[in-house]
Amino acid sequence: MTELAPEIITAPDSPGYVDLSLYDADEEDLVDRAISDATIKMPDWIPREGHTEVVLIEALALLVSEGVYALNRLPAIVLQALLVLYGLERDSGQPAGGRVMFTLSDTFGRTVPGGTHLRVTVAETGEEVDLVTAEPLEILSPDNTGEVAVVATQVGDAGNGLAAGTVLELIDAVPYVNRVELVSVLSGGRDAETDAQLYDRGSALLSRLVSTLVLPPHFTAAALQNPSVGRATTVDRYDPGQAGSPGAHAGHVTVAVADANGLPLSSAVKNAVAADIGSKAIAGLALHVIDPTTTTVAVDVTVTATISDTAKVQADVTAAVQAYLDPKAWAWSASLYRNEVIGLVDRVAGVGRVVTLTLAGGSGDVALAGVAPLAKYGVVTVTVA
Repeated sequence: MTELAPEIITAPDSPGYVDLSLYDADEEDLVDRAISDATIKMPDWIPREGHTEVVLIEALALLVSEGVYALNRLPAIVLQALLVLYGLERDSGQPAGGRVMFTLSDTFGRTVPGGTHLRVTVAETGEEVDLVTAEPLEILSPDNTGEVAVVATQVGDAGNGLAAGTVLELIDAVPYVNRVELVSVLSGGRDAETDAQLYDRGSALLSRLVSTLVLPPHFTAAALQNPSVGRATTVDRYDPGQAGSPGAHAGHVTVAVADANGLPLSSAVKNAVAADIGSKAIAGLALHVIDPTTTTVAVDVTVTATISDTAKVQADVTAAVQAYLDPKAWAWSASLYRNEVIGLVDRVAGVGRVVTLTLAGGSGDVALAGVAPLAKYGVVTVTVA
């Protein structure tokens, strides 16, 4: 039996789930192997399409391939059943939310009904996002403006990032409303969890099967159990409220958390993480939950090209640098090494050699700030000499 190389599905800070295929033969493989074996045992037999023997082999291969499919579902199904026993449920996602301001056409005092439908089109994607007011909005005379919370009608991140000042379309018939606009950034939307994401969280859960959180990896794994937490790292013996470096504060542990893109989480989420982890931590240990410190780094690089399409070289180098300096993938290293970026750029297809490279305007390495540092690309300038 040939074993398929396992597919690794893993988030940067999770132990990761290994998706094993127990048997990798498909229907065509089974037919080929059966015919090959038959011709060895019966040298005078010549397989031809439509012959009874070949038809029987093909029919049996179809049945066996269905069994192979069912067999390969076992690891994931067993893991799902195990996670249910440990109380880990699939995250159904969350709609984006924010606040809007209604401007009335008069000052007589009006009430905008709760559940009023609004719509906005995301310029970058052309996708329409529908919103509803979370509660009635009463505007008393002589005012003609008021604010109310809104929430998207569908789960997902489509509306995330829409800026304050964005004008919304009023869908419901509310004749005395003159204008509706966002007064806060629309945020918090999250897609429903995929199988891969669920299994990844499950791996983090199973990696810390201890009754009490003791070691730093236990705290990281526990933080990643919250579906809003996409990135986490633990700094042992460190109190952010005291002067000094990690390792200097006995009895303290600090967990830095962020969303899947490396962006800060809300205070409510961090408080929930702190409460959950604190209830499982070893007695006498002071717990702190903080944001990572993100350092934006500008990159200026000059390269030679081995192909005539210099625009493609520039685009590919830019994409490689941006992927490397992305908060959602940065490995919490406190140093950004110039030579590593040179090596990264040099490996891009179409690059001959790296002529010059500066990081953050300097010719050396970059020290990232904070005890839980993340790097983020700033302006990436690529010149082809």
